[in-house]
Amino acid sequence: MRYFTSDLHLGHKNIIKYCKRPFGSVEEMDSIIISNINSTVGQDDELVIAGDVCLSKDFAVLEAYMSRIVCRNRFLVLGNHDVLPPEEYLKLFVRCGDVLRFRPLFTHVNRYEIVIFHYAMRVWPNSHKGAWHLYGHSHGNLPDEPNSLSFDIGVDCHNFFPLSEKEVYDVMKRTKTSPLLSR
Repeated sequence: MRYFTSDLHLGHKNIIKYCKRPFGSVEEMDSIIISNINSTVGQDDELVIAGDVCLSKDFAVLEAYMSRIVCRNRFLVLGNHDVLPPEEYLKLFVRCGDVLRFRPLFTHVNRYEIVIFHYAMRVWPNSHKGAWHLYGHSHGNLPDEPNSLSFDIGVDCHNFFPLSEKEVYDVMKRTKTSPLLSR
């Protein structure tokens, strides 16, 4: 199974205040977010993080956080707080880049794709053909566009849990309009 999340902000004390996160300390926040990931995502699943994984310029800090996540197949879309050189991230992630594109795992939607970028976009590759766009960065502060296959996967929007591709599909089918979803 594939899972999506964004804006973990591990180690970022001020994000608790900025986003009104319900945690008493950065240690509590980090522990709960990592625990939620580990209780949802298995070792052999795929975990796609759409940016802002950790607030640190120190590779050892990022490595320590990633060692606490059991999933081995991690992907990172670089966010504005992901400031290490890409080659450092590639030591801990299968792939990383500014934009990642995936084929859906569901066979009935596999001719479309999922485009992940840290920032919300109004159009994206193959958006006119039903491709989904998953993003973070806004921490739930952007209004949802009901006819767009664009969706905020940030932890602040989803009770600090990652979402499975099936959960994303269900949201898209329930709330969006697309030829992809009318099948």
